Order: sequence, then structure tokens, then C-alpha cells
Amino acid sequence: MTRIWLLFAGTSALYFLAGNEADNDLWVHLLLGKDILSTGTIPRVDHLSFTASGAAWVDHEWLAQALFALVYDLSGASGLWLTKSAIGLAAAWLIWIGIRRSEAPTALGVFVMVLTLACLSRGFAVRPQIFTYLFVPALLLWLDTMRNKPPAAAIPIVALWMCAWSNLHGAFIVGLGIVGLWSISPPWRHLPARLVLPAVALAAACINPYGPYLFTYIWGELSMPHPLTEWQPVTFGDPAHWPFWTMLIATAVTLPFGRMVRASPWRAALLVVTTYLALRHQRHVPLFAICAAAPLADQIAGLAVRARGFELSQAALRIVGVAVLAMSLLQLGLLATRTAADGGTIVYQAEDYPVGAVRYARENHLEGNLALPLDWGAYALWHLSPAMRVSMDGRFATVYTPPVVEKNFDFFSGVDDDLLTEHRADYVLNFSYTTLEALQAHGYRPIFRDRSAVLYGKQPAAPPVTADTPRGRLPFP
Repeated sequence: MTRIWLLFAGTSALYFLAGNEADNDLWVHLLLGKDILSTGTIPRVDHLSFTASGAAWVDHEWLAQALFALVYDLSGASGLWLTKSAIGLAAAWLIWIGIRRSEAPTALGVFVMVLTLACLSRGFAVRPQIFTYLFVPALLLWLDTMRNKPPAAAIPIVALWMCAWSNLHGAFIVGLGIVGLWSISPPWRHLPARLVLPAVALAAACINPYGPYLFTYIWGELSMPHPLTEWQPVTFGDPAHWPFWTMLIATAVTLPFGRMVRASPWRAALLVVTTYLALRHQRHVPLFAICAAAPLADQIAGLAVRARGFELSQAALRIVGVAVLAMSLLQLGLLATRTAADGGTIVYQAEDYPVGAVRYARENHLEGNLALPLDWGAYALWHLSPAMRVSMDGRFATVYTPPVVEKNFDFFSGVDDDLLTEHRADYVLNFSYTTLEALQAHGYRPIFRDRSAVLYGKQPAAPPVTADTPRGRLPFP
């Protein structure tokens, strides 16, 4: 039975973390990474948009972008997918080690593991944040091994660790917070030695192209309003959030039975902080799940000890075993079917992007400024840059000021036309199912139309080119 449960944990890791659908920011991450590799320089000012052109830009994910571009150049989109999947499996393995240290029964440990993977899957795309999802469980395990006093060998390790992290993804501040919580939590017998680690980590995190200013920048970015789904609070009515709620409620209910949070107060503090972050922003749910996995397994194990008198019959165990084995095989079958259908590479849903309109603009050598919704910016840049610059793309708060963000959202929501009156747009790309009344007043006419998008320009009035919308899953890019 143990082997069946372990098989289920492994197939769940593959199923949840080996997804091959492109995130809508992947195009711009690769574009920037290829530029970094070709020029040998890290961008300091924006050159991809017309609404923030020339503005100072902090590319806090430059190293991840360069690594993605290097993998893509060497092995294409399939290599990117395999790399992402490998990072996911490595993160899952580290999480599993933490769960097993709790000495929870295998079945209960796998239950916690699957919940954690379900939470983690929502943010596990080819994005720089996957490095944070790998580094956090590794850091938690490492700090657990040091107990009270860090050895001298820990100093260079944490220095290299935080230096790399601060150049890969902005969530390195999470690592600083974890090290800080560990260093100031009781017992305080070796407090001076423990305080060395956060000091070293802080100094090492400053070894980046922007130095200590990176901290100020990240704080400013986090303080900005983010009208994106992933920055909104979790909701109980959304089934996609049910794994998080299950994990949170289970953690709260079993808290009295845990030993880990009592023995390691920094773990308890970390649970409180990550719970608060997850409730405020959906994008922090994976972080909560990683930090809660081991304590929850420990607490469930403590509860199981109290309820030791309850045991399933052999017949019931066989039924459970067959059901778990069936779920494992189903996950493998679904993953194999998806992989074979998509050719073992990254794909995207054609209906979600302006494939036809962008193809028309490229084939007709259109140049200038292109106003478009946020989610289409990265796709358009990959295919049309440098001939066209966009009004907004996935770099979002790292480049664009709050007024520009607000104008772009308001324009494509039909609220006002300030985007057009304050910034010169040669073309406008909009969803085919919405009509922007301001376009005609500003002299724009449709020049291309399909069922996904409409491309407007200021050419003389003429019937727009119409085309069939590409449909289905297309291979990246």
C-alpha cells in the first residue's frame, strides 16, 4: 500500500506541475532574455512601449529571463517545458522531504502533498517565480538542519544563495524574511551567531545590477494597486481556490496537535505571515502551501496518534488501494494524452490571443505605436517588435506608472479615451466582442477583423480584411 501512495504522490507532481500551456508573459520574458544574451547588457530604460518609452526600468528578473532564453535557443519550447517540469519535480521532492520529516503516516503525508501541489499548480508556469518555489522549500529544510547555531560553512552558502535569488526573482525578500524569522526566534543562546546569517543574506542580496535600490523599488511595486486577478483576494466561491481553503482550515483545526510549530516558533510566525499574504493576494497561495505543508503533516500526525484506535479493515484498505492506483493511472493517462496531442512542447490557446491580427500586421509590415489590452502585449512584442511598440505588456508595474495603467484599463473597458488623447497610437487592437465608441471619433477605422480581434488604423475608410480565426492549441511561439 505504501508504494501505491508514493506512486500517487509522484503522478500528482507530474500532473500538477508539468503543465505545458504558455503564460501570457512568456513571450516578453524570452524577448528580453534574448536581448540580454545578444547585447551582454541589462536594460535600464524602457524601449518596448510608447507609453513609458525612455522611463527608468528595473528588470529584477533579468537572470531568469536570460536562462529561459538560453534554454530556448538550445532546445526550443520543448526544452523550456522540460526545464520547468524538472524544477517543479525538484521543488516537489523538497516539499516531500519536509513532509516525511514530520513522521506522518504515508497516506496522510500524501494527502498533504497533493493539496500542496494543487495550490502550487496555479502559479507554476514558465515564469521567474518558479525559482522562488524551488528556493523556499530548500531554505526551509536547510534552516531546520541547523537548529540553534549556524556552522561557519553556512555563511558562504547563504551568500551565494541570496545573490542568485535576488537576480532571478523579486521574491528573494521572502527568503530574507524567512532567514530573519529563524535568526530571532527562541532559543536565544546563540543569538549573535544566528544574526550573522540575515546580515550576510542582506548584503548578498544587494549584489545585483541595481544594488540596495532594488529593495526600494520592490517595496514601491508591492505598494502599487494591481488590477490583475492574481493580485486579488482569494474567494471561497471559486472551486480553483478550494485546495487552499482546505489546507488553511485543516492547518487551523489541527494546530493544537502539532509539535513543529511549538519547537520552531519561526515556523509559526511564517505560517501567520504567509496566511495573511495568501488571503490578500491569490499569487501568494503557492507560497503559503509550501510553508504550511510540513507543519500540517506534523499536526495531522499528532491527531492520528490521538485517534490511533481507528483502523480500516483489510477489505476497506484494498478498496482504497485500488482507488488510489486508479487515480494514479488516470493522471498518467491524462498527462500522456496531453503531451502527445501537443507534441511535447509548450502551447497556447489560439482564441485567447490576436493571432490573425498580429500575423496581418507582420505580413503587411505595419510600424508604429500599438494600443492593446494588457494580456496581449507580450505576444505582440515577440512578433512585431521593434517595428511596433505597445501601450502595455506583462512587465506591468515594473515599467508603467499607475496613471498609465489606469488609462490603459479604462480605455479598453470603455470608460474614457484618455489613452488616445495623451499618447499617440497609430493602431489599436481590441477584442472582437467589444466596441470602443471613441475610436471612430479619433479617426480610426477597422483594417482587419476576425472572431478574436479587430485591428484599427487611421487609413482611409475601406472594408476591413476579414479572416478565419485560428483555433485550438498552437505550438509556442
